Amino acid sequence: GLNFQQAFFDEKYGALRFYPSKLIKSIMRAVVESSKKGVVTASLAMITVSKYLKNLHQTQEEVNESLNDTLSSLKFQAYFLSPLIAGIVSTLAIVIIRILRGLSAQSEILGPTAGPFVESFKNIPITPFEFVMIVGIYMIETSFILGMFINGIENGEDKIGQQNIIGYSLAVGFVIFVASLFLTLMIFGPLVSTVATQ
Repeated sequence: GLNFQQAFFDEKYGALRFYPSKLIKSIMRAVVESSKKGVVTASLAMITVSKYLKNLHQTQEEVNESLNDTLSSLKFQAYFLSPLIAGIVSTLAIVIIRILRGLSAQSEILGPTAGPFVESFKNIPITPFEFVMIVGIYMIETSFILGMFINGIENGEDKIGQQNIIGYSLAVGFVIFVASLFLTLMIFGPLVSTVATQ
């Protein structure tokens, strides 16, 4: 028992009352208003809207193609490059701290001839664990920022998509970070131990 306008926009029975798309609601409102002036006007309005949507879709596809390189580089950086660099930097810091502590231990054997500069290596104010924690926090911040950029390019303002991308990049990044950290430590750790003992 509803008319054409009420069938779509009635507060109790309208077909679009719970539909989330503002675009569909605006299009149907334009069609309903044009139908008040006749069937020919409504059909012309629907043809015009369909052409507009087709052109809009083509424009969106072209924009996606132009942003595809940027998007793929951001994903590569978020999922692989940043965690890999963070793991390697952590290993380098651990190696440097071990070398400096080894030098300070050797300076105790040499006595005062080693000089105050070498003796100052005894009191390095940061442990390897603290440095790994700092780099891990940096990696988390990088994942958040890159996830926001990736989601903004792909989906616009989509909070759920943003949380999904950030969570995925954190999970993948953590695995790569830990793997690169342990792999590089296995490669360079024994070298540092042999250098320190010589």
